[in-house]
Amino acid sequence: MNPWLMILASLGSVVVMGGVFVLQQTLRRRRAARRRAMQSARRHQPVEALEVAPTHPAEELTRRSVAER
Repeated sequence: MNPWLMILASLGSVVVMGGVFVLQQTLRRRRAARRRAMQSARRHQPVEALEVAPTHPAEELTRRSVAER
């Protein structure tokens, strides 16, 4: 195999690995920022605002039947 091709292949793999690393760091940073935003929003909201009503009808039925018992 041509030595220039070997050099190009190794450089290409280094570039690809660097790109994957940068992508992972960006995603990790974005995820951490979202988690921080959620925690700060949770701290500032009253507890009643966080309770979510059941959206699925089957979920509502099971909750009603448990409350009736």
